[in-house]
Amino acid sequence: MPPTSPAAHLLTAPTADLINLLLQQFKRPFVEHEIDTSPEALHLIAEAAAAHQPLPPNGDSICPLLQSIIRESEAALHEGFDFTFAESLYKTMEDVTGWTSTAEFLDRANDKSTAELRISTAALLLAFLGDAAFVAHVHTVLAADEGTQDVDGVLAMRALQHLGSDV
Repeated sequence: MPPTSPAAHLLTAPTADLINLLLQQFKRPFVEHEIDTSPEALHLIAEAAAAHQPLPPNGDSICPLLQSIIRESEAALHEGFDFTFAESLYKTMEDVTGWTSTAEFLDRANDKSTAELRISTAALLLAFLGDAAFVAHVHTVLAADEGTQDVDGVLAMRALQHLGSDV
């Protein structure tokens, strides 16, 4: 029997649980912007988004903050690597120049992967919250999955379904 995919349970997980999982990834910037990150507050946001309802007042500033995080991370990829988000997902560190030591290599690799992760996670959460501003990035995440249905790929598929966008 083949091992179960780490993402298999995400295919059937309640949408509110997926949203809450993604909300947890942004607790630090939420706190920095005075967004209530108590379990109760995040639960209300997740439940409202899952039901396609307006976010509660404590969630009003989440989408603009996520959009800002995406733009900052896109700028980091462009300025640091001359990559778009889509290009970066398909580039390896063999494609990256500008480092001469192991420490510089590790710093560059960390910068690249952090920007990619912030863009993909924020775009997924925005889609689950009903904001299609960066839905192209969600499609990019799904395309990069290439049918393997890893965690990001399954979340992208579920986000697009929730948003009502073509998968």
